[in-house]
Amino acid sequence: MSEIHREQANDAIRQADILIIGGGLSGAMLAVQLLRLPGQRSVLVIEPRNELGRGEAYSAVELGHTLNGNAARMSVDPDNADDLTQWLTAHIAAGGWPESDQQSVPVSELFPPRGLFGEYVQQRLAQAQVAGAANGSSVEHVRAEVVDLENLAEGVRLTLSDGQRLQGAYAVLATGMFPAARTPQAQSSGLNAAALDPWDVASMRQLDPQSTVLIIGSGLTMVDAVVSLEQAGHRGPIEVFSRHGLLPHVRRQPPAWADFLGDDPSIRTPRQLVRELRRHCRDAIARGSTGKRPWTLCACTFHGCGARRRTRSVGSSYGTYGRGGRAITTARHP
Repeated sequence: MSEIHREQANDAIRQADILIIGGGLSGAMLAVQLLRLPGQRSVLVIEPRNELGRGEAYSAVELGHTLNGNAARMSVDPDNADDLTQWLTAHIAAGGWPESDQQSVPVSELFPPRGLFGEYVQQRLAQAQVAGAANGSSVEHVRAEVVDLENLAEGVRLTLSDGQRLQGAYAVLATGMFPAARTPQAQSSGLNAAALDPWDVASMRQLDPQSTVLIIGSGLTMVDAVVSLEQAGHRGPIEVFSRHGLLPHVRRQPPAWADFLGDDPSIRTPRQLVRELRRHCRDAIARGSTGKRPWTLCACTFHGCGARRRTRSVGSSYGTYGRGGRAITTARHP
């Protein structure tokens, strides 16, 4: 392409109804919901990766890199809490994920690999694209990075790393998780822990198997790094540094609606739970409640309803309270 033609192409502004910046889980699921709505709309998802739906969080490929919640808690359909359980049941019956039988629990309590969860998200997006096309709606993946955003009277304009310009009525930021740090230490002459990809087992095999590994941060990525080290044959000490002094806790059981509202079988989705919590909060305020029940003191935000909630996990108890307009989180470990 000549320089003149390239400049003309770069000057052209591509139009769409909605621009989604980021094509991981959040961006892909927003696209799914837009495709399900009545009417016609064009959606462009700007994502530098070569696929939508996985993002940083669900691109891990090792089977040991699992979700931190079981299938009963990880549905992407807000109106069907069993959607992932149903998908996994069919996937396993078709011969997928044969290692699932190592977790001797019902399908709803399985902890799938995050890479498999990414496949589930991609299938739901593909299904929504087929349904949306029947109504004249479309979602297209634009492989680039957004380098500039302008608010205009008639909408939003984006400039991309490859020189393209996009314009739409709305733009949504769905950038999600930042990539894990993969930068070597300054003036380093060899391999060190700061240069390792937390999900790259092959690189970790280059470490001395008895060396001490330091990990900064104690979130789910830390768990993945430990799993990768174990699979690479590392048997030396691992020290984890966290400013909060907490380790991730596992969400094992399905949502305990009874903890909030009693045993109500009609509550099956987060949306229904939020609706009921809001109603109970309004009733509690109207009665002048003193907050004897955990969810009736409207002091801090829980899904926008102002309810206090206490949750428990194995080995820990967590409580969130509102005090003077601030949210204060406490934790106790035995």
